[in-house]
Amino acid sequence: MVFHNYKKPIYLSRNRSINLTLRFFIAMWNYNVKQNVAVLSVENVQNKLYIKTFAELLKNVKAAEENTQVAAIVLCISDDLFSYGEGESSLTYRISHAYPIIKKVIHALESCRKPVVAALLENAKGEHLEIALSCHYRTALKTTKLGLPQVKHGLIPGLGGTQRLPRLIGLPTAIEWIVHGNEFSAEMAVSIGLVDKVFSSSAEAVDRAVVFAHNLAGVFPEHRVLRNCFMKDAAKGEQLITKYMSALSTKNEKAWSIYMCLQTTYAASFLSFEEGLKKESEALQFLISSAQFRALQYVNESEILASRWKFSDKFNYQTVEPVQVRKAAVIGLGTMGSGIAIAVARIGIPVYVMEFNEEVLKERAELIYSTIRRMSLRKEITETMCNSMISGIVPISDYSMLKDVDLVIEAVFELISLKKEVFSNLNAVCKSTAILASNTSQLDIDDIASVARDPGKVVGMHFFAPSHRMKLLENVYGTYTSYQTISTAMHIGSLMGKVSVLVGNCHGFVGNRMYLHYVTESEFLLEEGAYPEQIDTILKEFGFTMGRFEVADLSGNDVIYTVRNGSHPQKNHGRRHRERVRNGIRYCPLADILVESGRYGHKTDGKGWFKYVDRVPYVDENITQMIKSYRESHDITPRTIHSEEVLHRMLYCMINEGFKILEEGMASSPNDIDMVWLHGYGWPKSTGGPMYHAFTVGLPRVLQVIEQRWHMAGSSEPHWEPSNMLVELVKCHGNPNINKWMGLYKTIPKSSL
Repeated sequence: MVFHNYKKPIYLSRNRSINLTLRFFIAMWNYNVKQNVAVLSVENVQNKLYIKTFAELLKNVKAAEENTQVAAIVLCISDDLFSYGEGESSLTYRISHAYPIIKKVIHALESCRKPVVAALLENAKGEHLEIALSCHYRTALKTTKLGLPQVKHGLIPGLGGTQRLPRLIGLPTAIEWIVHGNEFSAEMAVSIGLVDKVFSSSAEAVDRAVVFAHNLAGVFPEHRVLRNCFMKDAAKGEQLITKYMSALSTKNEKAWSIYMCLQTTYAASFLSFEEGLKKESEALQFLISSAQFRALQYVNESEILASRWKFSDKFNYQTVEPVQVRKAAVIGLGTMGSGIAIAVARIGIPVYVMEFNEEVLKERAELIYSTIRRMSLRKEITETMCNSMISGIVPISDYSMLKDVDLVIEAVFELISLKKEVFSNLNAVCKSTAILASNTSQLDIDDIASVARDPGKVVGMHFFAPSHRMKLLENVYGTYTSYQTISTAMHIGSLMGKVSVLVGNCHGFVGNRMYLHYVTESEFLLEEGAYPEQIDTILKEFGFTMGRFEVADLSGNDVIYTVRNGSHPQKNHGRRHRERVRNGIRYCPLADILVESGRYGHKTDGKGWFKYVDRVPYVDENITQMIKSYRESHDITPRTIHSEEVLHRMLYCMINEGFKILEEGMASSPNDIDMVWLHGYGWPKSTGGPMYHAFTVGLPRVLQVIEQRWHMAGSSEPHWEPSNMLVELVKCHGNPNINKWMGLYKTIPKSSL
């Protein structure tokens, strides 16, 4: 870590003439006096120097309050004070060592007998906003974003935010801010009374805040001290918490921080301010010692690391410039392609959208425009952005229009022959510098690139539906994909606000390669005695928002059918029903039977593994009977299957495959695998991801279960063959820290593998 050089401290008398602007330094704080207003601003804060930083701030606040020639105070709050993504150890240190002195600063600001104005110079999130709440007034820039995101880090606001915010903006809005942890605009903050003034120019922000504070001088704003404020809508507290608890139960929410945020904020409606602070402190201490907090810190660090791709010191995210994409195109306007077009347009890139049938093109284009208009109505985008996105999406049905695009994303049906045909046609019209991306979810990028004029310009960009909302983007590099092409794909994903994970070219890449085994084991469990509702309930109790069979009904059981069988569904195709072994490998045809009976899921009148009424799943006796009949026809005696077995078989087979992916170099770290599963497949965030889950369970225990399954199943279930990497890590190191797996594996002598 690089530490900046600090300015040498200069201590000056506070009695120096105030006709001139005074500037002197106390440690890391600048102390200026302008128009009888003390201006406090910070610079050069480094990790784990919080105690010294805030001790000096406390001195400055007291000095300004005692100085008879200072009538008001402006505290400049910028991103320098705190930063997220530093890691668990830094955040833990901050809370345990620095929070006590920060609380003293907050008390001094709130109790100061002179008006204190918080000038929010950049974004005001988390502790920045909590400190601002202790000031009597707040100003912000028009571009400032505000929020309390601690819940996303497995914590709650711990500096009085759960008690002050509801007293300022009301309990319903405060719960919305604190429980969801989202960020809001300065305009929104003004409308709810959180911010008093908004300035357009960052260059004049401090001076304008000084003028604002100067006009407040001379009157102590007793009514602006939040600790003394009465919460007007306190009577709504019980009704609100009942509503939120019901919603959390419906979502099967497992994150403790969400419940703690809700309970401590609700407590502000019936406890005194001091009692509320005590409850907040107790909740924070509980969370910071929890396994969920450690998992969420790992997740936050992993999201940052995912974007920092690296092949060598020469070729990495810092050294390789992406291609500037001025125009783009999306070919194929199904659900996926339409969403991709919206995502591209949202980042301000004009995009051609292509279908070959004019009627289909017109219909799909109008659906895209309708989706964008709904986004505007829901305030997800401004009306100006809505109009810009719609005008930037140009429907075409002829390849000739693509001659000047910089990026083409192909999103046609998942057939290799069709995709290669598209890429061959692109060769004829696109300029030589254009990047050609395929949205394939599993096909060989090198095979697709084989028909391209320049295979170095070909990359996989695997979006997840709905692609304008889902955060994951799997970028897949082939044998010949250039570093600049990789850099461009990663950059576009970043602009879209996605967690972009770079992966190697193998069947199914990372996510679907692991998901295949997850699906396979669920169907084997049906054969042996379980039912869809039992398996889905167990998965949701573990933390998944939806069970495996609900997900299949939502995405369409016919999609997996086509991938597995290489053809579209055919009703009552009896031959496949007898196959329980394919190419020497165990196979379960239950999903084929389901699809061939016309039950695709939501798209077929709500009939799939479940029957749906208003999109709510219910057990369908027809499915129960189908499974029973299948067992009888194959002389399978059902047995009782417990929750532990379901989780072991469905999760540990994926973990084993994850280790194989790592040892093959298809993913650069376990962190990347976990990001794929968290943001693309709904793995519960509070457990960190499948690889982190293996670490918390303990690699020796995970390997023991895998070896037991391999011994029972043998070669007919090759997905249970233990990964060499997992075996050797356990053999040589037991259960090493997840961040050390890759380094330790490289040190193991090849002769022992």
